[in-house]
Amino acid sequence: DVREKKPCFHSQKMHESIVCGLDHDHSRIATGGNDDIARVWDVRMHGELWCVRHDAAVKAVAFGPGGVLATGGGYGCKKVKISSAGRERLIHAGGQVAGLEWFGKELVACVNGARSAIQVLKRASLVAKTASLPEGRFLSSARNGNVLLTLSSDEALRVWDVGRYTPAVPSSQLLRSIR
Repeated sequence: DVREKKPCFHSQKMHESIVCGLDHDHSRIATGGNDDIARVWDVRMHGELWCVRHDAAVKAVAFGPGGVLATGGGYGCKKVKISSAGRERLIHAGGQVAGLEWFGKELVACVNGARSAIQVLKRASLVAKTASLPEGRFLSSARNGNVLLTLSSDEALRVWDVGRYTPAVPSSQLLRSIR
């Protein structure tokens, strides 16, 4: 309870540098850091379960269906890694991965680079749909599983309807842009 005198019941140093990615499921926490490592922690035992190494800072982490973990590397890496049961699958994103969110079996990545975009990855292996946007700073999803929120360098909050994405009309999935 945060209203208590000492609400923090456990503290642990997780990385050698700044933590810049965070996600959780019911029993695990995933952290990504500027030390180029994503770490998965057991909440109950307060111990590290495994780690995923990248070639640059890990800016985004997201737990997906079946306990799979997606991690996204910074400008020096430009890759998404999908990790599960000791195996890793690598996806070249083409830019810094600033955010990751799962929608069922689809992974949505906010990618910054020469062409900043939101990428929807089908079966976590290829870019199926893309929507351009100014450099993305933050990516989150609504609890209903159909709405995606992006915060961009142009100071706009965009609300996307991921459930009705139409590749032929890139802006059709944009429900609202707020400045």
